[in-house]
Amino acid sequence: MDSQAKINSVAEAQKKLISAAGTEKIDLLNFLALQFLESNPPQALKYSQSSKELSEELMDAKRLAESYFLLGKSNYFSLDLLSSIENLTNAAKLFEGLGDLENECRALNGIGTCQFMLGDNARALDTLFKGLDVAHRAGEKREESEAMMQIGMIYFRDRENALGFEYLNKCYQIRSTSGTQKDLAAIIGNTGNAYIFTQDYQRAFENYSRCKKIFTEIKNEIGIARAYLNLGIAYGGLEKFPEAIESVNTGLEMFIKLNKQEPICTCYSTLGSIYTEMKDYESAIKYFDKTIELGEQYNFKNILETGYIAQSECYEFIGNYTKALEYLKKFNHSAIQRFQESSEMKIQYLSVAHKVDTFKKETENLSVQNFELNELNKQLTLLNKEKSEFLGIASHDLKNPLASISLSATTLKKHYKNFEPEKIESYLDKIAATSDRMTNIIVNLLNINTIESGEYHISKSQVNLSKLISYITEDFEQAAKQKNIKINFLNAEEIIITTDEQAIHRILENLISNAIKYSNPDGIVNIELSKSDKVIIKITDSGLGIKDEEKERVFQKFPRLTNKPTAGENSTGLGLSIVKRLTELIGGNISFRSEYGKGTTFILELPL
Repeated sequence: MDSQAKINSVAEAQKKLISAAGTEKIDLLNFLALQFLESNPPQALKYSQSSKELSEELMDAKRLAESYFLLGKSNYFSLDLLSSIENLTNAAKLFEGLGDLENECRALNGIGTCQFMLGDNARALDTLFKGLDVAHRAGEKREESEAMMQIGMIYFRDRENALGFEYLNKCYQIRSTSGTQKDLAAIIGNTGNAYIFTQDYQRAFENYSRCKKIFTEIKNEIGIARAYLNLGIAYGGLEKFPEAIESVNTGLEMFIKLNKQEPICTCYSTLGSIYTEMKDYESAIKYFDKTIELGEQYNFKNILETGYIAQSECYEFIGNYTKALEYLKKFNHSAIQRFQESSEMKIQYLSVAHKVDTFKKETENLSVQNFELNELNKQLTLLNKEKSEFLGIASHDLKNPLASISLSATTLKKHYKNFEPEKIESYLDKIAATSDRMTNIIVNLLNINTIESGEYHISKSQVNLSKLISYITEDFEQAAKQKNIKINFLNAEEIIITTDEQAIHRILENLISNAIKYSNPDGIVNIELSKSDKVIIKITDSGLGIKDEEKERVFQKFPRLTNKPTAGENSTGLGLSIVKRLTELIGGNISFRSEYGKGTTFILELPL
């Protein structure tokens, strides 16, 4: 339907609505809600709410299901994801009861998409697999491909890249032989996003180029603009900075013409990042200023926080520490507000998730961490900064491992009959490793709190360092294997000392873990144990190393260093601070030597 015909139909429907009653009125309301879904979600919400109320009054199950579905979609386009899940769940229940497989799978895919956007990967995956099954039975190819695309993106979020590409390819196969050109462009674009995630910028560029070509052919201006933005990001990854700037600016001009404020803000932020990579900090600051101005005007929180922290870093690079602190405080304030809203959202989501679980007749546990933020609001001091940073880590690093465990378990449940024993064992290893990662985060917090409060009590016993290092190294074999890192433990003799076993275990665990995190893939981690008038343990990584100007911050809590984990691993920012304090408590000394670009060696000296 072209735009003019649509306008005429809407006007005609609105005119008929004035005198309509009964089922005719419901059908008109649902028609109007559908027409306004993307262009005017609040108006669509009004029409679908009126339709729902009238359908309930007339006890018309079919039309009530349609009304709930349109309510859920209106909520989705209004970004009210919790209400969307509730209404789509009600729709799915009714469609299932009516035997309407076509619409049941549409509702399930909508629920799964909302769960994915809320970060609940495990529930999203389970819902989408059910939607995929229903779509297959209904012969609904588009909904089948939609479920596959969302499943693929969830696997990428959980770093299951092979499974991610498998489902994206399945989606592509369906959409290349059936469906619209717009649908085909969507899967090609999402595949480009997947390649960005895996840092294969050349393939990302190729997919975005195809995506742009299709959107150009069908004259979809928003799609073309988005493709130019994405091409700019791919160019940036390829370090073709002039091309990156030109491409993002082309997308920016189109978004300005279309009056799409959020992607305009994203373009500004992307340009700022490109200029930062070029070390043109003055230009970067100019674009981050625009990012922040627009982000504050329209309350684009995620883009805003990126802008604040990036702007702070730019000012730090040029030596304007007053401005750097100003934007760091803005980031801190925004993060506190987001954590408060996130905690409230999680509490509300528990109720919504329970309804979905009841519908699916499965029970899963969703652990929600509620953080006390009252103290964080009292002052913007260094302690305030440290606490807010920890809350950010906990919010991300405790939730994501939980989702990863649930996702791995769900994958096993779905595929175990087809998996080889080795594949099943690898998933179980992943669950165990992720559980250990959560434990490490919590233990780090408890350790630093215990040490700083003066409540840590030394308990000495004989410790066989040779066996302890071997034991800890075995624990990290899986993490090293994932990056193809070889761990060499050079031990000339068995060495036994009297010390606090718990403390030395935590020290060595943190040092070995860091060596693996910060080593490049295919690298080597060397561990040397020797004895003279004291015991010396050297742990050497094959990573980027530490810049001279950053070395004094290495043992601080939450240090902001250039060197990052090489495979995107999580870091609480507390590990080396704990190492330093525990080492001092047991009478030892910890130091390091590092040359930027050539790795780092930590040297632990312990009394005999």
